[in-house]
Amino acid sequence: MDQFKNCFVGDEATVADVIKVLDKNVAKICIVVDADDRLLGTVTDGDIRRAILNGRSFDEPVGTVMFKNPMTGTVGSAQKGLIRQARERKLEYIPILDHDSRVIDVLDVSHADVDLRRVPAEVILMAGGLGSRLWPLTESTPKPLLAIGEKPMIEIIIENFVSQGLTDITIAVNYKKEMMYATLGDGARFGANINYIEEDNALGTAGALGFFTPRGDRPVIVMNADVLTDIAFSNLLLYHLEQKSQATMCIRRYDFQIPYGVVQCENSEIIAIKEKPIQEYFVNAGIYVLNSDLFARVPENTPLYMTDFFNMLSHDGIRCLAFPIREYWLDIGQKEDFKEAQSYFTERSQ
Repeated sequence: MDQFKNCFVGDEATVADVIKVLDKNVAKICIVVDADDRLLGTVTDGDIRRAILNGRSFDEPVGTVMFKNPMTGTVGSAQKGLIRQARERKLEYIPILDHDSRVIDVLDVSHADVDLRRVPAEVILMAGGLGSRLWPLTESTPKPLLAIGEKPMIEIIIENFVSQGLTDITIAVNYKKEMMYATLGDGARFGANINYIEEDNALGTAGALGFFTPRGDRPVIVMNADVLTDIAFSNLLLYHLEQKSQATMCIRRYDFQIPYGVVQCENSEIIAIKEKPIQEYFVNAGIYVLNSDLFARVPENTPLYMTDFFNMLSHDGIRCLAFPIREYWLDIGQKEDFKEAQSYFTERSQ
């Protein structure tokens, strides 16, 4: 029980408070209790991501996102029966209550006899772009080899995947590919197994996938090699598998403020005026999970963008889902992004 005490919050907590709890604890559940430790509800990582998709604010109270009727066990419950029921419902943690509904323990179903933190998958890093928006930094160095702190950004990305048990990595290269080979090699020094796809011509953000042959029926994570993130890829893969998604796109909420008063009219009559409203959108985060059979749908040696590929898949009836990212994420597309990444990794290393 002691390992779960830090997972408790009161009903006065906000969504932001719950996110801090989920990020700090190995157990990816937050137990919401009253002043007497009586169970009010639970919040999981999936609940938070659904809240983001539904436009919830992080300042809202926990009650707006928590599940108020979670599966529970009682003192003396047969553990094997609880584990079986939990797995049928794809649950990882079960609060155990006494006869006054106080939480006295939490049954960890996810680690009862299986480790869900590591799900087999392959990785493809798309690293063939010119990096023209970062010119002249990329005049002599391909963007993935630009240093963030003391390491090329692609080394940071590779080490992050390896630390999470994802070691089979393919890198799509084009611009200054010889420098990529010389720097990364076969991946042995990272504990990875690196292969390469060569683009003779620029093929967009998805065209190189037409050269890729999956090594089995594992899902494949595809990621742009200029994206830095702290996402736990196990959460992404479990979501993809449990939701029976065939193609999953990571998305990020993007807000911007219109610097003027926006006037709403009907037949020249002013209905309402909103002063400098904030617009909210979900944008493509450059991280995807694809089932292995989808690569046969990519035409070989033909320019293709990932957005067009997803539109094509959706049109063909392929199940395409969105996975909202709430963790650190940065797409290094502009010089300002490059400076921001430098600051972030400098602060983290101190």
